[in-house]
Amino acid sequence: MEKRQQSLAYRPSKTQWIWGNKPLWIAAFLAVAALLSFLKPVVLGDGGAVTYFSLFVLWLITFTYGPKTGLVAGLFFGLAKAGITYITGESMSFAPGALVLEYPLACAAFALGAVALRGGDASQRDTKGMILGYLIGVAGMLVCYVISAQLFYAPEFADPLQNLLFNIVYDGSYLAIEVVLTLLVLCIPQVREVIYYVRRAATVKLGDPTLNSY
Repeated sequence: MEKRQQSLAYRPSKTQWIWGNKPLWIAAFLAVAALLSFLKPVVLGDGGAVTYFSLFVLWLITFTYGPKTGLVAGLFFGLAKAGITYITGESMSFAPGALVLEYPLACAAFALGAVALRGGDASQRDTKGMILGYLIGVAGMLVCYVISAQLFYAPEFADPLQNLLFNIVYDGSYLAIEVVLTLLVLCIPQVREVIYYVRRAATVKLGDPTLNSY
């Protein structure tokens, strides 16, 4: 009887392959972020839109796996986002420099948020780092957008400083809306716990003793 119980205890779970499967989880994060990019409750006439938390899901790749993986994933997601923007009919510039700045570079900027993380293993509940890193990533994206607007879009005002301020306010407006919505959702403790559990599942093999704390 005892041997049978030991045999059952060590029998592989049907879902064991999901735990710590980095390629699978990166693909899942990118797929969810891409899907959410299609859902735009607010779209501005000259380009730019609010999505349902797609930027935060993109940030979760860096939050889970670090800046190197987040950088590469951001570059790939930026290319996908360019396609999504075109498919959904949102206004966009086709100047090569604008495409590079507003999509791959802007999305890769979320890897910068890693400077806010404490480091260590994924068992740590780093709420401050999670939120601050996300805000740094959004700020990096805003910088890319504003530089692109300055270089590749017709100016709204003759005065360069006035035009710069306009671009900051314009691009910052829809990013700020998404940030506020995201932060409100992150105020819910259960949401944060789900994020930490997903982060743990994405980095640790099933059976790791540290999973007992979850």
